[in-house]
Formats: sequence, structure tokens, C-alpha cells
Amino acid sequence: MRPPTRCTPRWRRRWRPGPPSPTPCAWLHGLRAGLEREYRDGCPIAPTALESAHAGERLRAAAAHAFGRWTGAIERALAAEGWPADEARRTAIAVLALGEGALLLSRTARDGEALTAVAEQVARLATRPA
Repeated sequence: MRPPTRCTPRWRRRWRPGPPSPTPCAWLHGLRAGLEREYRDGCPIAPTALESAHAGERLRAAAAHAFGRWTGAIERALAAEGWPADEARRTAIAVLALGEGALLLSRTARDGEALTAVAEQVARLATRPA
């Protein structure tokens, strides 16, 4: 697996992750590396979030809080690079949603292609608008 090619040094310095990685791109590549070792691995929050409608309000709130922290970390990194607040927020949500969706697709297919594709697109998406 190739390392991320478009994660900028600013992302490495400023992104304070919820997921264990210094950048969103590296987080996605790390997920792929983990899945290549064991396809049962994945996001510990997603199953809780998916079942929380049936399990109760406390589980739903806990899952929402975890995803909110991760989104906030990405949003703060974008804001530190000068992104307008509304664009930083929407982009952060998109980055996390893309990553979570790619993880689900990759686990299901037992193939890291979706995570690689999303990492490439996240690098483009996270380029500061002109």
C-alpha cells in the first residue's frame, strides 16, 4: 500500500484526531492497513450508531457525540487553515461520512479499494478553496 501523497504538512500539524492518526488521509490508509490484516476490524462507533434507534437514546447520544468529536477535529484543522466556518463544517462532515462509508464498503468487499479511492478524494476535497 502506498502512503498518502496529498496530505499537506499543515494537516499533519493541525489535525487533532478522534481517530488515531495525524491526518484524515493517513487515518483512511491506516484503516485500509488494518482491514488487510483483519476484515472484521472497523469503526467501533458505526454498529452502535446503526442500532441506536432500537437500543435507546443513551446509545444514540453516545454515538452522535463520538462522531461529533471526530467531525470537530477535522473542522478545526480546516478553520486553522483559513477556511470559512460554514465550509469547514460541511467539508468535515463530508470527510467523515466518506471515510465511514468507505470502511463499510471495504469490510463488506474484503478489499481496500474503497478506502484508497476515498483517501485520494479526501486529499482533493480538503484543499483550501480559492
